[in-house]
Amino acid sequence: RFALDDFGSGLSSYTYLKQLPIDYLKIDGSFVRDVLSDPLDRAIVESVVQIARVLGIQTVAEWVESPAILAELERIGVDYAQGYAIERPHPIELAVES
Repeated sequence: RFALDDFGSGLSSYTYLKQLPIDYLKIDGSFVRDVLSDPLDRAIVESVVQIARVLGIQTVAEWVESPAILAELERIGVDYAQGYAIERPHPIELAVES
């Protein structure tokens, strides 16, 4: 499986969506964190989700910091989320069975 990370920032671009065999599109957290208060960030998240649907790609939102953001992303149609609203970071040995 292949994920395109931090989509919408830096070097990530729509061209990659046409050229790479992507399974997951990770929406950059800089758009996610203000999705409740910034209409432009919300529109960007919505557009990424819409394009991903057309391509058959699942979406992952980064920096999901609150239950309210998580609920809004679910309404928008984001498939997966990562961030403090899901789980706080912890040492890897706690996540891996011995």
